[in-house]
Amino acid sequence: QKKDNEYLFSSFSDFEFNFRENPTNQTAVVGDAVSMSCVPPFSFPVQVTINWFHNYQLITPGGRITIDNSGTITFTSIAKSDEGSYFCDATNSVLHATRTSSVAFVAVYGE
Repeated sequence: QKKDNEYLFSSFSDFEFNFRENPTNQTAVVGDAVSMSCVPPFSFPVQVTINWFHNYQLITPGGRITIDNSGTITFTSIAKSDEGSYFCDATNSVLHATRTSSVAFVAVYGE
């Protein structure tokens, strides 16, 4: 039988750092539907919270922006003001750990 500290050590030793899927650069025209995925490391299988950031500001979903349970952000009608850098972070509440994805850039053309 493992002691608590042995279990904790083995949990952290198995902890992965790389996202399975990072957001990718996108090019869109105003009004397009745009989605980006954020799939955290395998070490975040349960009790994970995904947050998205636009130009380093936390995004609050609502209106034309949704974030689903799989970590995908979708703009139903992208606006010029949505242009910029995006990244996500994943927090595992069990391990009290957070990992951050790579940064992607969304270019939006039109008015």
